Amino acid sequence: MGRKNQVPNRWRDYTALGNCILGTRIIPFKVPLSLKVCQNNLPEDEWFTPDMLLKQEPRIKTVIDLTNTHRYYNGKAAFESNGVQYVKIMLQGHGTLPTRSQIDQKQELAVLPDVSESHYRLF
Repeated sequence: MGRKNQVPNRWRDYTALGNCILGTRIIPFKVPLSLKVCQNNLPEDEWFTPDMLLKQEPRIKTVIDLTNTHRYYNGKAAFESNGVQYVKIMLQGHGTLPTRSQIDQKQELAVLPDVSESHYRLF
């Protein structure tokens, strides 16, 4: 089986969905997995898919994916089809600093037109 159909290293070590970070509009969550990856690798009580994320936290309006791969799920299909803006910034991670272009891309997120104050009044 290729890496595309496997659970990421250390994935099971993390909570699926965290709490809103105090003073921000950010809710951290571990990378959701496609239904196929979950079905082939995990007991059902450990599944965490994009649909499950949106059911657990329906207030989400934007997902910023910082993984350095597309292999775990199809973010555009999973989120944009549900009216959630999806932004992909591929970061190396694991102690590696982001490149200048990645930093510039992150700075652009501060002015995303679809991410307005009204999206977060519930937080």
